[in-house]
Amino acid sequence: MEDFRIEPTTPLKWLKGLKVGFSSVDATQRDQYSWVAKSPSYYVFTAEIDHQDKENNLYNHKKGTFKKKVPPMTKENGKGHISIRHAKELYDAARDAYVNKLLCHMMLTKGTKSGIPKGGVSAAVDGDFWMVTEFTGSIDSGFSILFERVSES
Repeated sequence: MEDFRIEPTTPLKWLKGLKVGFSSVDATQRDQYSWVAKSPSYYVFTAEIDHQDKENNLYNHKKGTFKKKVPPMTKENGKGHISIRHAKELYDAARDAYVNKLLCHMMLTKGTKSGIPKGGVSAAVDGDFWMVTEFTGSIDSGFSILFERVSES
């Protein structure tokens, strides 16, 4: 794919809480711990920028990239029903965005359960659009998603 990545064009505005962050772009999660939300027009994906697992959650704000690797999500691998459902929800949304080349939003989060610092969750929706530019794998074998910040045009 041709490189359409752009540097950020707007400053981040950090808000307290995921719900407030999602509501800032009129998006709702299916449930409180979903990894993706939907607005009337766009998917809103989340990037935990302080995630403890840096190897599988690579975020670079200036370059406009976020690579997420999700391990195999099966009962046989010890994953619970809710985790599998959230992974499937993310998988389906990312696949749809990739196949249909949909513009998306990226909400950055810090202070979540998987984050390093504690003291409450903060969220900021990147003001630019993002696209899924690489998508491989499956729920059963694990999957990888590359998101890139792109120009709207």
